[in-house]
Amino acid sequence: MQCRALTPARVLRFLQPNGMATMTQNPSILTINNIEVIYDHVILVLKGVSLSVPRGKIVALMGANGAGKSTTLKSISTLLRGERGDVTKGSIEFNGERIDQLTPNELVRRGLSQVMEGRHCFGHLTIEENLLTGAYTRKISRSELKSELERVYHYFPRLKLRRTSMAGYTSGGEQQMCAIGRALMAKPSMILLDEPSMGLAPQIVEEIFGIVQDLNKTEQVSFLLAEQNTTISRSGLE
Repeated sequence: MQCRALTPARVLRFLQPNGMATMTQNPSILTINNIEVIYDHVILVLKGVSLSVPRGKIVALMGANGAGKSTTLKSISTLLRGERGDVTKGSIEFNGERIDQLTPNELVRRGLSQVMEGRHCFGHLTIEENLLTGAYTRKISRSELKSELERVYHYFPRLKLRRTSMAGYTSGGEQQMCAIGRALMAKPSMILLDEPSMGLAPQIVEEIFGIVQDLNKTEQVSFLLAEQNTTISRSGLE
C-alpha cells in the first residue's frame, strides 16, 4: 500500500498496491462536504472539513492531539449533541443519503458504528455480555445471535477465552478488541475507529490493526480511522 501524510484534520488514504483508488472504481460510502462544528453555540472547533471514504477501503485521519479528529468522527456518528456540539454548515452523507440529522441508533441500524476513544466497555458486564449489547438494534433469533457471536470470536479468539470475565478486569488490548467486536455485532458496513492504539503495547496494536485489515478484506467493512500515531498507523496497515 501507499500512503501520504497530510496536515492535521485532513486525510491519509491507504491505497491499493498500484496506487489507484478512484471514485469511479470505489464509489464513496461516506462523504463529508465542508462541515463546520460549533460547541455551546459559540466555540468554533472545525471549519471547512471535507473528506470521502471509498466503499470497502480503509482511510486514516491523522493529526496531533486536539486537531479535531475525534470531533470529526462524532460529527459523522451524530454523538456531538451529547456534548453540546452541532454541525452548523456543510453536509454528511452515508450511502448517498444525508445523515447529520439522524440519531446514533438510527445510524447503527443503517450500518454505521463507532468505536469510541478509550473503548468505553461496560466494566461490570462480562466480555460476552458486552458483545451482546452490540446487537440490540437487530431483530434476530437466538440461533442467529449465537452465530454472530461465533463470527466475532473467529476474528478475536482471545475474547472467546475471556468471554466470562468482567470487562473491567481485562487488559486494555482485550477491551479494545471487545469494543470492536461489539460494533461488529451490529453488522455494520462501516466502522469509525477512534484512536485504537491509545495506551496499548506495540504488539497488541499490530494484532488489532491486522484484524482490522482482515475484516476489511473478508467482510468488506469500510473503516475511517482517527489516529495521532503516524508510525503505528503506517506500519500497522501497510
